[in-house]
Amino acid sequence: MLFPINRKFLILLFPYVDMAYLFIKNQKGAAALVASIIVSAGVLSIAVSAHVIATHNKAGMDSFVDSVKSFYAAEVGVGEALLQIRHDPNNLVFSDVMVGNIVVSS
Repeated sequence: MLFPINRKFLILLFPYVDMAYLFIKNQKGAAALVASIIVSAGVLSIAVSAHVIATHNKAGMDSFVDSVKSFYAAEVGVGEALLQIRHDPNNLVFSDVMVGNIVVSS
């Protein structure tokens, strides 16, 4: 500071400075409140991000499970067709095969 300013001189120039000074000085918990709000916002953003990532992972896993079920349903259909052709090649009538909740039909 270039030159010291007396508190009484400030009060004479700006009478509300003293009230503002006392108000700010009495706000001891304001910094803790602001810090806790910032920390809470950070924790909330981490929780929301984790929830979004978990939701997308679940959707991807559900898609993968459906593709595996479809693959094995097709595999069963091909196996059933080959068995029918080997057993009776002149009469090709295929019945529906159900694998899980997927119906394989000809």
